[in-house]
Amino acid sequence: MLIWFALIIVPLLFGLYAQYRVHSAYGKNIQIPSRGHITGREAAAAVMESAGIHDVEIVRVEGQLTDHYDPTNRRLALSEQNYDGTSLAALGFPRTRPATPFSTRRAMP
Repeated sequence: MLIWFALIIVPLLFGLYAQYRVHSAYGKNIQIPSRGHITGREAAAAVMESAGIHDVEIVRVEGQLTDHYDPTNRRLALSEQNYDGTSLAALGFPRTRPATPFSTRRAMP
């Protein structure tokens, strides 16, 4: 019985706690407007331009926290709130994500 607790319950509780923290941080930062009032799409385009990445399409997807990179189609998908939003949360996602699929290219500052 103890082995099931260690292998299933503990990771499940840790995952739920991590999910709570992500949603909590996102909820706080979605309410804070950025100083430059640029959208998440504009921020993503600027980050990729500064990294010399010109062949990635930026698209809008439905949902909240559904942002992801699709390496098969070379597409960065931003959720509606991040694509059109001008909050700190909208600007934070494009700043951190595009570097991951391009590990062979120059890292972002």
